[in-house]
Amino acid sequence: MNRMWRMVLVACLGIDSGVACVGGPATTPHVLSTGRTIRIISIASMSGRFGQALALSYQTDMKVNDVDGLRNEVAEIWADFRIEADKARVDTAIIMANEIPTGAIITHNDSFNFVFERKPDIGWAEAGAKVEGAAISQYGVYDMNAASVEVAPQTAAGKVRAARGLPRWAGSPNKIPRVKGTSFGYAFVVGGQPKGSPVDVKVIVEHPPFHNPGAAGQSARESWTQTVGVGMPSFVGFSLDEDWEMVAGRWIVRVYRGPRVLTEKEFVVE
Repeated sequence: MNRMWRMVLVACLGIDSGVACVGGPATTPHVLSTGRTIRIISIASMSGRFGQALALSYQTDMKVNDVDGLRNEVAEIWADFRIEADKARVDTAIIMANEIPTGAIITHNDSFNFVFERKPDIGWAEAGAKVEGAAISQYGVYDMNAASVEVAPQTAAGKVRAARGLPRWAGSPNKIPRVKGTSFGYAFVVGGQPKGSPVDVKVIVEHPPFHNPGAAGQSARESWTQTVGVGMPSFVGFSLDEDWEMVAGRWIVRVYRGPRVLTEKEFVVE
């Protein structure tokens, strides 16, 4: 476990609803990449009917019966915690949301568990989530100045610019200008249930061949995994960040869930 998620040792911990230690469990503040601060109770390996899992328990200010609202908070936590689940090489991860304990002497708190499962060739998704297609809502040129950079080994540059939320739309020209710094793509919504549930999709961008001077051979295809929320607006596209990426021709951006194509859009860069 790296510094990002420190193990918190507590004398006793109520994983399910029930009685906890006097005063409630100890917590450690942690700042997510989104800027939200959460209070971690513990991070530990556990086993059960789902096999080996990595579990994160945290304290929330929300009531656990507000499952839809709580899911939005958990989605932010999952964006960071899935990295630790990948490192642990588990196929199940659990985020346990615990209410603030109540009671003066013997404290009591309710909790709700969100279970995430990883399946071969599909990736992670909240257990029970259903994906029912997707639809493009907008396309064209976008302002990606607020995006963060993430590692993406299956791209020529070895990285992608990941938007936090929807980037600002800047228009839908007939042809994408071949200008360094231009970002193009589309906004889309994955249909299904429950709303807000995080699921992995695979993005594949096909383009005219180009060559990264720091790598061997040419590339005509980029791919990476991206997490989206069911029923929530998401964005996918490509940024012309390097001189060698600015090639004219047909660019096709597709989004997959497993072998199924959810969305695709062709762009002409000129």
